[in-house]
Amino acid sequence: MWNSNARALEAISKTMAPIHLGDSLLQFSLDLYKQLKSESSSSGNIFYSPLSIAAALSMALAGARNNTAKQIADALHVNSKEVHKHFARFM
Repeated sequence: MWNSNARALEAISKTMAPIHLGDSLLQFSLDLYKQLKSESSSSGNIFYSPLSIAAALSMALAGARNNTAKQIADALHVNSKEVHKHFARFM
């Protein structure tokens, strides 16, 4: 019984990880948009790729330590220990 529950929980966590990462990426995208909009001197369009920026930051997170790692993880709204595994499933 426990083994089947563990497998079911693992299956659920595999399907839920992209959802949680998706929520994190959405929040990061909104935060980034607000920041870019506030710093923009024009009232025109803003063009950027939040997914590309988040992917680049997650790669930087892999080499970051201590306060830098915490700041990047906080900006991305992710758990730094899990982000790369979730990105692999997300993509």
